[in-house]
Amino acid sequence: MFMELDEAKIGTIWKQLRLKHKLQTEKKPFIMSNSNEKKQQLYVELWNAKPAWLALSEKERSEYFEKVGSEIEKLMKEGIELVGFALNDQETPHRSDYRYIAAWTLPSKDHVDMLEESVYEAGWYRYFDQVNARGELVPPPVALGDMIKLS
Repeated sequence: MFMELDEAKIGTIWKQLRLKHKLQTEKKPFIMSNSNEKKQQLYVELWNAKPAWLALSEKERSEYFEKVGSEIEKLMKEGIELVGFALNDQETPHRSDYRYIAAWTLPSKDHVDMLEESVYEAGWYRYFDQVNARGELVPPPVALGDMIKLS
């Protein structure tokens, strides 16, 4: 039997989880936007190299990344933030089979489209097998509430 939880109760649960596990709070406070405002997005990429990448020389790979790097700089000038890159830790519980990870925050869905177009135009998918996850950033109580109400 599930109990009804309102957003205040979900917020309390989140606060307890943060305290129990000493989770860090966000650097910037999360502000819910109304439907007329642009909504901040989270974008996560996971990828592995394809044989086409492995066939390139180190010089060709470096030249490719010089091209991609200049495109990333342009995107960042538009407000897209690279949270960071990571190599997927071999000891990660329930680990995905992807070696590389990148996470981004973007000011709006329009910026998501810019990122995706830039990746496609750079020929990234010719060299890398990639999966993506993206969505509007929401405060933890909203995500927890969705999980609780999921049917």
